[in-house]
Amino acid sequence: MYYFFIGTEAEAIKIAPVINELTKRGIDFHIFLSGQHQLDRFPQLRSVTVQKISLINPHRPATTRIGHFVWFIKTIFKGTSVFQNERLQPKSIGMVHGDTISTVMGTVLFRLFKIPVAHIEAGLRSHNIFDPFPEELNRILVDRLSKYHFCPGDTSYENLIKQGKEHVTNTIQNTLYDMVGPLMQRALNTHPELRNRYAVVSLHRQQTVLDRRLFATILDQLLKMASPQLQLVFIAHEITLQELSRDEHSVGLIQSKDVLIIKRLPFENFIGLMRKSEFVITDSGGNQEEVSYLGVPCFILRKVTERTEGLGKNVVLAGASFEKTLTTFVRDYDKYRSDPLVLSFSPSKMIVDELESIYKDISDKGPPYSSDKEPKI
Repeated sequence: MYYFFIGTEAEAIKIAPVINELTKRGIDFHIFLSGQHQLDRFPQLRSVTVQKISLINPHRPATTRIGHFVWFIKTIFKGTSVFQNERLQPKSIGMVHGDTISTVMGTVLFRLFKIPVAHIEAGLRSHNIFDPFPEELNRILVDRLSKYHFCPGDTSYENLIKQGKEHVTNTIQNTLYDMVGPLMQRALNTHPELRNRYAVVSLHRQQTVLDRRLFATILDQLLKMASPQLQLVFIAHEITLQELSRDEHSVGLIQSKDVLIIKRLPFENFIGLMRKSEFVITDSGGNQEEVSYLGVPCFILRKVTERTEGLGKNVVLAGASFEKTLTTFVRDYDKYRSDPLVLSFSPSKMIVDELESIYKDISDKGPPYSSDKEPKI
């Protein structure tokens, strides 16, 4: 049995092609949802029957860091009860993805129930434990407690090999490609107020949005960028909307005729929106990967990034002082446009192929945590 632990929409998007591949092969699985994002945010899981999904905590965490911590503790306790009721099969694999608070939660719960953990999107490192925080710490902890590691490229693969990790698989690209690739040629569902030339802005990380001074500076820069010749399409994440309502610098942005503030779009529509944009400004590592596949110029509003996708090609990292690099990027953005990525293989199929091999090994050899070399909680 394969158990998945999912918390956020981004995790669901990247895990969905793995689940689809298991379904094609008639392999059984069960999904646990932490409740960090609600089920209606996961359209990629609509084909999964209700019997295969268990919701642990129906109450979402508050947007503050303290709120996330309190929610984490409560959900761990709820999770132990849900796991006990589900009666997890001993010969199984627990699947987690990425670097969120839910990723850590799923890893801890699987380990408590002696289920070996497979980490998808393993090995990513910024090599700065405080930036991005807490994602870098989450990644280190999850990789420490996981037995199987699926790395989305050479750099992440080498990171774990240098640490002496075993059971490390390089899938060359992220499973995200299996979602983005088929969408590259689809028609764009345009917003009625969308102009011919526009740029997309998507900001949602706590390090960006909750830093009042930084956020105010970013808003000022964005407002200068918008013009009748270049519309700014601002994606309104929940945490971003909350801070916009508090920040006096947001008034000009909200009232500008050249800024279109829209709610978050379904994944397919968002990919279409970015595909036709002049450029993208974001603080999201997931967006960085998506535009690296699309070839769209992209500016990453972060000092460091754990991802290598698109860097040196169509992706520019802000670095320590973003204002100067952003101005330069916007002036010359078109030189960063590149051809879309075309793969002849599926990262998700590679993962499922390896999972089948791992599961056979577990079935033949017995309990996976019998060795003294395995990490302890």
